[in-house]
Amino acid sequence: MQPITIEELKKVVALKGLPDEHLKWILDHSEGMEYDDGEVVAKTGDPAEWMFFIIECTIDFYLNMNGRLILYYHFANDAGTGGVTGLLPYSRMKAYSGNSIVTEKIRGLRLHKKYFQEDSEKIKRLPGNSNSPKDLKVNLEQEGIEQRF
Repeated sequence: MQPITIEELKKVVALKGLPDEHLKWILDHSEGMEYDDGEVVAKTGDPAEWMFFIIECTIDFYLNMNGRLILYYHFANDAGTGGVTGLLPYSRMKAYSGNSIVTEKIRGLRLHKKYFQEDSEKIKRLPGNSNSPKDLKVNLEQEGIEQRF
């Protein structure tokens, strides 16, 4: 896999406007990820431990409703989802409530939740890092990103 660059991270909608030092922090603390079309990124019941930054791809999320998987949402690096999915800072999510399936080859980063508690200005500026759901909703709306969790 080709390494992700700061220039590529600048194209993630939810990271728009972050200084290079913050983007470098994300690069330094994240792992690259690459999945092919049709691969499952997360399954119902898997522990939610990662925040995903989408550089290239689309992912369909199928919500598990009484054992049936129902197409619920389509994630991409666009104004609808901001190019970020998975576990967000201050989220109460413990496990995935459905399956996330790659619909186009994915290239991106994943940041483990162990970094969410770092006493760092950089983590405070990550999408979804807010002390309340109301603050998160306001932050996402300011970027024109719909809230779908």
